[in-house]
Amino acid sequence: MALCHRKRCFSKELLKVNKTVAIRENVDTSLINISDLSGIQFKLTAKEDIIDMADGSKFYTKGQAVGTHNLTKEGKLIIDNLPMGTYELQEIKTLDGLVLNNKKYEVKFVK
Repeated sequence: MALCHRKRCFSKELLKVNKTVAIRENVDTSLINISDLSGIQFKLTAKEDIIDMADGSKFYTKGQAVGTHNLTKEGKLIIDNLPMGTYELQEIKTLDGLVLNNKKYEVKFVK
């Protein structure tokens, strides 16, 4: 499906995240509340220039933040209407008592 905005059309892509929290057996879980994961935040960044194939203009410049997004209470995240291209998704904020996952995940949408 294509989405057009101001005569710029791009493929309507969807990114889904299902976050789970793993806790070691020897940890005192009374200090950690994982019943609501909405405090965990991710940043989506363009890993390359994201170009509109119709007219050559840029949606996003390499390194530009596309947005920050919080999980739902259940640990789900949906980012839609993304133009084709390569992005990086990184956890930038986590809950008290949890370790921040610094890994950057590459997300690539191709035609």
